[in-house]
Amino acid sequence: LFILYINDLILETDKSNITQYADDSTLHKSDKDLNALQTCLQNNLDNIVGWCQINNMALNPNKTTCMVIASKSKHKRNSDPKLNLSINNADIQNGTVQKTLGVYVDNTLTWDSQLKKVCAKLNSNIALLKRISYYLTQDMKILFYNSYILSRMEYCYTVWGCSSKCIRTMNKLQARVGKIIFKTNCTDSDLSKQSHWMSFENRLDYQIAVLIYKSENGSTPKYIDNLLIVSNNDNYNLRSKTIRNLQIQNFNTDYFKQSFTY
Repeated sequence: LFILYINDLILETDKSNITQYADDSTLHKSDKDLNALQTCLQNNLDNIVGWCQINNMALNPNKTTCMVIASKSKHKRNSDPKLNLSINNADIQNGTVQKTLGVYVDNTLTWDSQLKKVCAKLNSNIALLKRISYYLTQDMKILFYNSYILSRMEYCYTVWGCSSKCIRTMNKLQARVGKIIFKTNCTDSDLSKQSHWMSFENRLDYQIAVLIYKSENGSTPKYIDNLLIVSNNDNYNLRSKTIRNLQIQNFNTDYFKQSFTY
């Protein structure tokens, strides 16, 4: 009922994008000019405030934050740019990290905060498994791994897990779990053969392949489709065009090579 009630809120944000999930709404806008960015977002905020007044709702400025996302070099070059936004003359606080639907997004998209939070939770669960493993059967230990460790490891990992740092860290944690469950000090490769578990990197590749397959068959949102470029040559009917191969986009920076698009 609440989703139905706020269904027309998106009509107040025609000049920027809004992402809604239940009662969580996020405005986002991309622009090279910070002033233009700020003007657009403030206009949309004012429109939303007007909508709330008409619909007997209220925005809480203390629970609203804003953040400028850019590369580290751009942040340094612009002395950590900030947005001056307000709701009913109450300033909105600028942040460097924001939790969105369980994922910690930082203002440079390094995902260091997300990795730190995931590791803290996984280490806690691994320590618990180690303490209670004496009382559990092999099947129970594997069930614990799937429920409390693997599920957290794989949550939204196509977004934050593409960097080599994340892959190394998650593989080490998985190896620790395997040695607790199978009571062995063998190498990681031997452990993989014994447990039949895919490495974090292989599971990541698999999930990315699933997303691409869904995109090719019209089962993903448009924003995922826009990240993929299908081979297209108007002059020649090449095989790559016929079987709809994807183009690998060329980028010179390692910053972009850690993204889903690359």
